[in-house]
Amino acid sequence: MPDHTQQRYLRDKKTADFAGWRFGNQIKSVPQGKTFRVEASTPFTLHWSADNWETASDTGSSDTRIGMQLVDIPTDKLTSGSMIAFTFFWTEAGRWEGRNFEVEVK
Repeated sequence: MPDHTQQRYLRDKKTADFAGWRFGNQIKSVPQGKTFRVEASTPFTLHWSADNWETASDTGSSDTRIGMQLVDIPTDKLTSGSMIAFTFFWTEAGRWEGRNFEVEVK
């Protein structure tokens, strides 16, 4: 293993600043303070709420240029126990996912 990789992950114990959700890895929780990252392979708008749908936000995905689209939701102002509810609007297909997902802030 290269020295810089050993330094970063073995000695410094560096972890990602985000918790990633994707259809193949649907995490159930995100640590409070970490960015909640939603990833998909095609462009989407994330329709989401952190207050049980009293208010909602629409955030368009960003193209990473490596075959992945993503939306980041900061959790630093959310309290532990909060739920982030979300669904997808697939922009190229012009259709909704048809179901909601939830992730708990811990």
